[in-house]
Amino acid sequence: MSDPPATPVNDDAVDVHATATTYAENAPELVEKYLDFSLFERHGAAFRDALPDPENRPPRVLDVGCGPGADTAPMADAGLDAVGLDLTAAFLYEAREQAPGARFVRGDMRALPLDAGAFEGLWSSAAFLHLPRSAARPTLEEFHRVLAPGGALLLSVMARETRDAAAVEVADGRRFTFWREGPIRDHLREAGFAEIDALGDEADWHALLAVRD
Repeated sequence: MSDPPATPVNDDAVDVHATATTYAENAPELVEKYLDFSLFERHGAAFRDALPDPENRPPRVLDVGCGPGADTAPMADAGLDAVGLDLTAAFLYEAREQAPGARFVRGDMRALPLDAGAFEGLWSSAAFLHLPRSAARPTLEEFHRVLAPGGALLLSVMARETRDAAAVEVADGRRFTFWREGPIRDHLREAGFAEIDALGDEADWHALLAVRD
């Protein structure tokens, strides 16, 4: 994953609606780019191993910010009961083509239109980073709400440690919030997650695997 050319901005300068609008307007051009990489192929085994095993059915997992289905498709192929969620209708249309065995829901990660405790796993790759810091903890609490006890969360965000400039930047109308590992771990703990492990050694990204208490 490569970073877009970006300009530093204040934390609230570009809201989530503006980012969503940019994705909607440019979805056809972005589909091929996003289908070119799947983080699930890199960290899916660790995520799968962390999931609780319900009786008589495969684990149900939610791919938050699924885009065109680059991670949802291999989740379904791995035998998981995969549900993808995104705000961009064009991405969901493509995701259904990529993962016909999965289900898809249009929605906002800050207010998931899903039942409490409905999932054994929640996966969020390069989506949470579009939120302002003020929305971080409430959104993680929402992730916690839809996970069953002992459920696993994979959260991937851009790392700030490798960037000397602002903690928030905007590129092509989209906001990107960079995180240091310590603060994002703190938010996870405060939202009710434990056993937080760092996966991989990518300098520009934090991939954290956490378990709901």
